[in-house]
Amino acid sequence: MKNITRLTLGKTYVPLVKEIARLQANDEYWGTQQNVENESIIFETFLSEGLVTQDWFDDKSGHTNIELLQELLKV
Repeated sequence: MKNITRLTLGKTYVPLVKEIARLQANDEYWGTQQNVENESIIFETFLSEGLVTQDWFDDKSGHTNIELLQELLKV
């Protein structure tokens, strides 16, 4: 996995933090089309930037979506 640059930080972590806040603030937000699209973008960005691997995601297959997003904050 590569080091996080300032560009990557803004590109991945700001949307990630906002998505976690949306999920925590509104129980009905989870599973909406916007939520699914935002999570897909976040997950794909982390993969394409080399911040995590598919194996990383596979190892966390038992996590809920919010747990997975919170784990991404630790990367």
